[in-house]
Amino acid sequence: MHTPDSLIDLHVRCHRSLAKLFRHCRKLDNELARRELDGFGFPDLHAQLFHIVDVEDWWMGGVSLMSRGGSKAEDFADIRALDEWRKEVAQRTQSYLERASRKELNEKHVLRCGGEKGPKLVPAFVLMHVVTHAYHHKGQASAMCRLLGHPAPETDLPMKGRSHR
Repeated sequence: MHTPDSLIDLHVRCHRSLAKLFRHCRKLDNELARRELDGFGFPDLHAQLFHIVDVEDWWMGGVSLMSRGGSKAEDFADIRALDEWRKEVAQRTQSYLERASRKELNEKHVLRCGGEKGPKLVPAFVLMHVVTHAYHHKGQASAMCRLLGHPAPETDLPMKGRSHR
């Protein structure tokens, strides 16, 4: 059974890692960040980073009923704007985890996204999906940075401290 503290810790560490990647990517100009690369489901770095945040917003917003919802990649002029949104979404998720009980986090609840009633899911498992999804696409973004001539720093799961800033 997952505890609020263990899930908060996992989420915070994930966002510390994402923050490091976003800081690196903010150094790239917009043209480079939007250059399409073959072999990726999301063809450019901006779209890849948008997708990471959008998925957390959608899934965790569906669990917590706190999603901004309806965002599009073009709503964010550059990676700096995406990073600010990432921080907002991370804070909404953290706020939910801080107020949710252990029982709530480990029992099935109806997911609600975009006003629609969805499947019954366990919030702790939804968060696990969000984290593993972020790491998958973080790897894709790191590979893109390498192909663009700007290799990303090490962004593995941080083992020290707790802060998503």
